[in-house]
Amino acid sequence: MVHTCTIFVKQMSSAPSHTAQQIPSVGLLDQEVARDRLLLAMAESIVDRGLDQTTVADIVRIARVSRRTFYEEFSDRSDCFLELCDRSTLTARDLIERAADPALPWREQAVHAIDAYFAFMSAEPALTRSFLFEIFGMGEAGGRKFREIQHRFSEQLLAIARRIRADEPEINELSYAMTSAVVSGICELVMLSLEDDQRVSTEEARDAALQLVFDVLTAPR
Repeated sequence: MVHTCTIFVKQMSSAPSHTAQQIPSVGLLDQEVARDRLLLAMAESIVDRGLDQTTVADIVRIARVSRRTFYEEFSDRSDCFLELCDRSTLTARDLIERAADPALPWREQAVHAIDAYFAFMSAEPALTRSFLFEIFGMGEAGGRKFREIQHRFSEQLLAIARRIRADEPEINELSYAMTSAVVSGICELVMLSLEDDQRVSTEEARDAALQLVFDVLTAPR
């Protein structure tokens, strides 16, 4: 069983932003709460067996709860997985927000934010693959959840860019359409770095993502 993959330590909320790369992923969970234990169990099973092979029986066995408890909390396996995606997104966005420290020069904010994101996404590749690839196997609900998550990251990037521009008016003003394009591009880079043949390494993906952000903010208009 994987114990470090999804450790949802509560002290994470007080960790300094620059230690983001040391924090395993998925989210802030309390193992004393049945719903959170089930989410933790889902994450551990995905790392150990993959999402396709993860069943409700696996989840309740790892969580040490009954099937009745599972169905009191979730309607089915997909419902549990999609909430896990939500928790992961909340954690990633929190790490990015804290990494983009307004006290830093804007380029350093961008570097720290990108580094936090890639550290998070590369912490457990099996989980990241499930969030980016296998989520579409959840049907229409999975597709909607993926778009919702992309929207949240796009809104966050837009807010950070506007905050930076308030102090650095020489950088470009970004639209939601532009931040959506940037987020989609960065997501594609992460997906390329996770492919079996890994035509793009994690380091190359990170560097390309950072260059993309710099270019969008500083390119002549």
